[in-house]
Amino acid sequence: LLFTLTLFAGLKGWLSGGLLLVLLIVTRGLIGGFIPAVLSSSQAYMGDVTEGEDRGSGMAIISAANGLGLVFGPAIAGAFTLIGLLWPLYFGIVIAAVAFVVALLAIPSAKPVIQQKPARINPFQPGLRMYLFAGLVTMISIVTIQVIGGFYFQDQLGLSSEETARVVSFGLMFSGAAMLIVQIVQMKWLKWQPKPMILLGSLFLIAGMLIFLMSASMVVYYLAFFMFGIGTGLLMPGFMAGASLSVSKEQQGGAAGLVATVQGISAIIAPILTTTLYRVDKYIPFALIAALVAVMAIIMLGVRKRKGNSELVSQKAK
Repeated sequence: LLFTLTLFAGLKGWLSGGLLLVLLIVTRGLIGGFIPAVLSSSQAYMGDVTEGEDRGSGMAIISAANGLGLVFGPAIAGAFTLIGLLWPLYFGIVIAAVAFVVALLAIPSAKPVIQQKPARINPFQPGLRMYLFAGLVTMISIVTIQVIGGFYFQDQLGLSSEETARVVSFGLMFSGAAMLIVQIVQMKWLKWQPKPMILLGSLFLIAGMLIFLMSASMVVYYLAFFMFGIGTGLLMPGFMAGASLSVSKEQQGGAAGLVATVQGISAIIAPILTTTLYRVDKYIPFALIAALVAVMAIIMLGVRKRKGNSELVSQKAK
């Protein structure tokens, strides 16, 4: 709401110059500061109401919600921009209010965990650190595509600004659709554990990056977006479930908070790093993502399954 009011004041000429810029940064920062609370609390809640093998399917539900957002978000925003520039933001305000009411009235409380003192959690503890690293690499990949995708397609295909916006919107919709399909399959039928999800997702994500690098065709780019969506659709529930399963019941909130922190860090690192590299060579950011994902997959291959890890951590916490 504050971000929209600031933009409205700027478009009306009530604010301008440095003051407008500062207020835009501050209000946009508030959005970035509070959105992770939704994701981390939903992950922690899912960790509380699922056990063992069901955890991966549960986290796929959370990730599928993100996929739905990627599918419908660009389409809804594009439709509302036909009415006016700020109408997508008006819709965002309304749907956030609806989400508040739903969370308040429709979500049953999880069974409280009674403990004398907060369970300590270390982001570098065995098991958890690998999944946090996988989350960092995955989110850097997603943010990179969102940030430099438009520049890349405009430069490669010689598009206008309007055409670029349309191409990127459709591309993100293809990615979102792929994410949703994969996560529904994971929830209903596959029910894979985190490690195989991350390994297979890494292959699809790397394939998507290579297609981006080797082609200059819009149709092939859409295929790359779809491959990218399959990869991230496996990686997101993979690292979420892995982080949740690697800690005790008492540490679910802390693990979810660390996952959200990793996502916030990627949102800071990726835009600065990839736009700087893009100025050097437009192909470098895509090659960097492929290399990071490959390193992550190789390290993940060497991780051995720890039986009963959550129970062991729980006993230590007690």
